[in-house]
Amino acid sequence: MEQENLSYSLQKSFTKERRMIEMYIHEAAKKAMDERKYITTPEFAGSTKIKPTNESGNCVVMMHDGSHPSKYGWQPTANDLIRDDWIIVD
Repeated sequence: MEQENLSYSLQKSFTKERRMIEMYIHEAAKKAMDERKYITTPEFAGSTKIKPTNESGNCVVMMHDGSHPSKYGWQPTANDLIRDDWIIVD
């Protein structure tokens, strides 16, 4: 069941042509906040995701199922900030 949910979640990040919609972090964060979703990168899809927030704790990293949220927020590297392959996940 969990694998089915993951597959469905990842399918929503694809266009009709079955390509993932990749974007810069500011685009992904805005879209995720508007849609109450999360962001990740292709190599972490299915394992971890990030909840962009302005609340205490800043951006929260967690497992794909929402378990084990970080307590102190995510501290991105410069390379994380300039990537152009961020995707939206549930």
